[in-house]
Amino acid sequence: MKAERKQVDVRGSKLAYQEWGEGPVVLCLHALGHDSDDYVALQELPGAHRFRFIALDFPGHGASQAGKADSAQAYACGVEDFLRKLNVRRLYIAGNSIGGAVALRLAMFSEIEVLGLILANPGGLDVGTFPGPQVIRLMSRFFRAGARGRSWYSRLFSLYYRSVLPTNTSAARARRRRIVEHCYEIAPLLARGWESFGRPEEDLTPYIEKVRCPVLFTWAMKDRFVQYSRNKKSIRRFSRASVSKYRVGHCPALEAPERYMRDLCDFLDACESRDTMEKRPAPTLKILRRASR
Repeated sequence: MKAERKQVDVRGSKLAYQEWGEGPVVLCLHALGHDSDDYVALQELPGAHRFRFIALDFPGHGASQAGKADSAQAYACGVEDFLRKLNVRRLYIAGNSIGGAVALRLAMFSEIEVLGLILANPGGLDVGTFPGPQVIRLMSRFFRAGARGRSWYSRLFSLYYRSVLPTNTSAARARRRRIVEHCYEIAPLLARGWESFGRPEEDLTPYIEKVRCPVLFTWAMKDRFVQYSRNKKSIRRFSRASVSKYRVGHCPALEAPERYMRDLCDFLDACESRDTMEKRPAPTLKILRRASR
């Protein structure tokens, strides 16, 4: 099964995406500085044909045109318009990092019906204690130096990305190499994105109770920035959440695709089964009386 690369015009800008499979829609949203290729390995795995996967490139990422702002809030508005353009009204959303924050925003605030969330180290749920704000400022300055073309930036960025994607698989190595090769090009985008992480409006913890759908957290436990220990208090507040832990750096779909796909399909099947049961017509009073005898 081969993913189709497509483009759609949303408010005068071209958004690129890849699509494969048929069935209930699963929208895949990548991490900052990555693109839809993080999810393409899933198309070759068992279960990929049973769902309609749509892997989007955020504005300024992959083959999508740059947008006016780089933040979860800005991306969420664009994704909602994108889904309306595709006439998608009910869907599941898989999101990684800032993509997870976008997925949460759609579940919390959008009129689009979100049936379930698969979140890998999402933004917006950190309790906000030390060293969060300090790290955000440090990383923002680091990426600003790259945007100014500092000669030392590429070497330090390469070391940094070895910690982001430490998994020694061919897919992770290839992805890391490609991102490092474009480190100067994506530096302004990374700086703007990291600066947005510290804004009060990017804190989603006050709105957790708005998420009514089932949530599967697929947590990369080697993540040094979006740490499970700093997010577990928020995770416990979700009414219908489960957690699957991975010994990877930041992107389970990229670093452990086989296990990620199994977890995703099990979750989607459970959600679909529950949805089918809820849609069954209620038994009549006559049948209930027979059953009680």
